[in-house]
Amino acid sequence: LRRELSQDPQIAMRFFNEARAASRVEHSGIVEIFEFGHLPDETAYIIMEFLRGEPLSARLRAMGGKLPLPDIIRISRQIASALAATHAKGIVHSDFKPGNVFVTRFGVIKIIDFGIARAAKKKLIGDSDGDKTTFDAANLGALTPAYASPEMFQGLEPDPRDDIFA
Repeated sequence: LRRELSQDPQIAMRFFNEARAASRVEHSGIVEIFEFGHLPDETAYIIMEFLRGEPLSARLRAMGGKLPLPDIIRISRQIASALAATHAKGIVHSDFKPGNVFVTRFGVIKIIDFGIARAAKKKLIGDSDGDKTTFDAANLGALTPAYASPEMFQGLEPDPRDDIFA
């Protein structure tokens, strides 16, 4: 994370939230996080697996918005398995969309960008005070409206069905 952004507590919290959430889920369909922390100059960092391929959103654009049925089935099954593992850990991705599904050059999907992931229980992942369970006016901008469930806009508690809606 750029040094100046590392100084902003909200940005740094979101950055480390991504690392904490993704590292809690051990599944081949979730990007692997190896380490995260601060450098001596206080710059925040995450070390994660290097992925070769493209976001699903890019693949969809290149294919005119339509994938062949066998690809849809293969990708959907992998996504469902990865989301099930995520939800089993009590984590709601909260920004699930084609841009956050990476398709490796071997056709394996990896769900990425857990920056606004939330616990299905009473707190955000890594949030020490435990009172930020919902999206409010201050953090609604983090949502991608086309993929956010109506319940997210209503400020309801995180629910795995938010990801399924997306």
